[in-house]
Amino acid sequence: MSAPPAAAAAAAKPSGLTTPAPAPGSLAERFAQDATEHIEGPGTQKNHPQFVVKPSALPQALHIARRLGFDHLADLTAYDICPPGIIPLPPGAKEPTVVFGGAPRIEVVYNLFSYARKEHLSLKVKLGRDAPEVGSAVPEFPGADWLEREVWDLLGVRFAGHPNLKRLLLPDGWAGHPLRKDYDRAKEQFVSLDEQTGEDVVSFEEGRGW
Repeated sequence: MSAPPAAAAAAAKPSGLTTPAPAPGSLAERFAQDATEHIEGPGTQKNHPQFVVKPSALPQALHIARRLGFDHLADLTAYDICPPGIIPLPPGAKEPTVVFGGAPRIEVVYNLFSYARKEHLSLKVKLGRDAPEVGSAVPEFPGADWLEREVWDLLGVRFAGHPNLKRLLLPDGWAGHPLRKDYDRAKEQFVSLDEQTGEDVVSFEEGRGW
């Protein structure tokens, strides 16, 4: 199998953003060949080769990457892509100043590294904002455990198959995900300690709209 055509790759990325092409014979080039059916197109990573992977095929893509020699998940992060005027924002919130194009979405990024070859590879999935969900990376990279919990906590991405998907930074009863563009920071939430169980208890001020 061959890598995605260069013409399709160029058409798929926004103007002004370039992604380095995989070097001939590199692990990234081999990934493009072995995972062709799982790839939607190129990403927009500035320094390293990046591919946008079909959300349903992420576990398979991660397995291929690890088999080829990408043995370290250096980072797993996500961000809310919300073009101006698309979704209602809380009072006082500023419209985004950077427009990435396309529909509102959550993008999850996996930065991989090969210790043996000293090569980088970045994978990205694009998820709908309403109920973003993708398979967990924990089976292939156990270090993804807490990284996925943080993304769930702050952006609301559910990772199917995660062994213990619960909030990492905020109490379990917290309403909303603070790194969403439409999260209303003006609505106060209060955290107290249950004297019987010692667990955090989240409460809201009456009439604040939660």
